[in-house]
Amino acid sequence: RMARIKQLKKEAEDRRKAESEARRMRERKYQEALERDKAAMEERARQREDESARLRKEQYARFEQERAERDRKREELRFIERSTAASGLRWTEVHNVESLPHGGVEIHNDALSEALLSRTEFTRAEWAAFGVDQLRMGHFIRTGEVTFTPAAAASRPKQ
Repeated sequence: RMARIKQLKKEAEDRRKAESEARRMRERKYQEALERDKAAMEERARQREDESARLRKEQYARFEQERAERDRKREELRFIERSTAASGLRWTEVHNVESLPHGGVEIHNDALSEALLSRTEFTRAEWAAFGVDQLRMGHFIRTGEVTFTPAAAASRPKQ
């Protein structure tokens, strides 16, 4: 009988040890799973940060490309403006109104209009006296029935 009690006590002790070991194993597996989940979440966060950084770089590159394109167009427009600027020192009579520049702009200046009836070349001082700013090759002026456009700048204008 004592042997039987000892055996039952031993079996109970073994069960407690086994249950305790099983509990420790479950806890360890649970901790390992938590650590794996934490590592996976950190990896996903790092990937999101990398993706976000990549997108920012792409957006910045697009922005830089668009800015460079705008700057190029702006410089092109400045070049066109400079190349279409007219001095106003020489004028050409237009015999065919249809040959006026497409989108040309008519200027209104009574003093210039009157002066063009008698001559088509002016000195810089005379031109300045008319007070016409930013004259372009696309501008024209009508003096009665006659229309004039700025001529290409003379190689050596009168002083």
